[in-house]
Amino acid sequence: MIFAGTKEYSVDEKGRVVLPPKYRDDLAGDIMIFKDIVYNCIRVYPYSEYEKYIAELDNEILSDRNAEILLDRAISRAEAVQLDKQGRIMIPQKMRDSVGIDKEVLVIGKRTRFEIWTQAAYDAEFNDDKEAVRAYEDRINTNREIKLRG
Repeated sequence: MIFAGTKEYSVDEKGRVVLPPKYRDDLAGDIMIFKDIVYNCIRVYPYSEYEKYIAELDNEILSDRNAEILLDRAISRAEAVQLDKQGRIMIPQKMRDSVGIDKEVLVIGKRTRFEIWTQAAYDAEFNDDKEAVRAYEDRINTNREIKLRG
C-alpha cells in the first residue's frame, strides 16, 4: 500500500481523528505514532513499516550521530494506537499539544507512512512549493555537472 493524498478531518473532543477509508485496510493491529523531530507534525506508521524505519535508523547509527538522535526520538516518543470501529485513531493529549492540534487536521500520505498536520503548521513549513522545486532543480543540475566532469 502506498499512502497518498491529502484529506482534511476534524478531531473530536477525545482526540480521535478519522483516517481516510483507503488507508484503513493496511492498518490492522498496532499503529505507531510519534511527533516528528524535524517537522511540527505527527508521523503515523503501520507497525510493520515502523519496524523497517527503526531498523534503517539502527543500521545508520554507527556512521551518523543524527541517525542516533532520530532513532532515540522515534522510539522514546512513540505510542501504539489502534483503529476503532469508526476508522479513527486516538492521538494522546500530550502529542496533540506538542504539535498544536485542536479541531482540524490534514492527513497527508507519504508512501509508507502518513502524517497529521495542523493547517497552520503545514502552511508555515510548505507555503512556497516553488522553493522546493527550485532546490530540486538545483540538485539535478549539480548532479549533471558532476557527471559531465567525471
